[in-house]
Amino acid sequence: MFSKKINILALMVVALIALSGNVDVALIKTSVINEKDQTSAPTKDTNTISIMPVVEEGKNPSWLLFEEKPGKELSGRIIVKNLNTQKTLLADLYIVDVNADAGGFAPVGKEDVKKDAKWLSLLKNEVLLKPLEEAIIPFKGRIPLDATPGQHTMAIMAETVDPAALQATSGKKVSVSTRVGIRTYITVQGKIVTSAEVGHVEIFSKNPYIFKIDFKNTGNTLIKPSIDTEIYNWRNQKIAVMPTEQLYEIQPTGNVKLEVNWSETAMGKYTLKFKVAYPGGKEQMREASIIIYPPLHYIIAAIILLLLVMTNIIYLVKKKVSVMMPSAITPVYATIPNVVSISPSQPLIPPPVQSSPPPPVQPQI
Repeated sequence: MFSKKINILALMVVALIALSGNVDVALIKTSVINEKDQTSAPTKDTNTISIMPVVEEGKNPSWLLFEEKPGKELSGRIIVKNLNTQKTLLADLYIVDVNADAGGFAPVGKEDVKKDAKWLSLLKNEVLLKPLEEAIIPFKGRIPLDATPGQHTMAIMAETVDPAALQATSGKKVSVSTRVGIRTYITVQGKIVTSAEVGHVEIFSKNPYIFKIDFKNTGNTLIKPSIDTEIYNWRNQKIAVMPTEQLYEIQPTGNVKLEVNWSETAMGKYTLKFKVAYPGGKEQMREASIIIYPPLHYIIAAIILLLLVMTNIIYLVKKKVSVMMPSAITPVYATIPNVVSISPSQPLIPPPVQSSPPPPVQPQI
């Protein structure tokens, strides 16, 4: 009875441990840069503004695109609008470079050192806008004579400031600002080179597994790579193909890590083969191998179950041996004859032979 109770308790513990692990299955997740315009619906709760280029009909309404020779003058206009229905906002306007190593379109801070952003300048650097009011701000610039051929990227930014918050005493009022920008691409005419270097693969985390592939844009134009991923088991059999990932744009000289997320719950050894491609370049293959071990709670449950089985086997063997053995064992004693010890100095004399007495003589009559 005691053994049965122990077995039931151990099985309950094993079941609880096995059920305690929650398994989540996920697909590949891809980061996508929002390429829509900056226009938002009017609101009364936030410091929201929009900034848009003034472009000719038929051109991209969200971006500024130029393609000229070195020394060529540039000019254009932008529209800044206050989307707040009740609050007057002060818009701070400036032009900044883009962080090439961040991936996608990532404008740097206002105070960061300017490189290509020095090519353009705004007629005004701030404008006060009443609710729903908009203003058109011109800009101009020139491509330097020593500008390198290829694509140069910058951003014209508008950042809101609440005048009421500026007038408040420090520490008593906090204002939330909004920063929006216009993508500005200037292509300097000359030899356009499309090339990239694909580095090794690193594994950054598990469940889901995050694979990061080094990718460097060694050309002078934007590159938008894609990744095809194939999964093989330990027998080198293809078991899955992930959908093609269209990744974010990478600026010239940009050195980034392309990321692929994969979640797998089955144990075993897997090899992931990544095919990295981009327009105008050759496909490059990289791969990474992983071994997925069972979760810790499964290992603990298996150890408990194994100990339980071994305990029952030992118990049954002992019980069977005790039944086969007799209840009482009669000791058997052997008679050992007397042994006379003889010292080495004594001669070995055979024992006298005892003869039986002669039979009695019958008298003759």
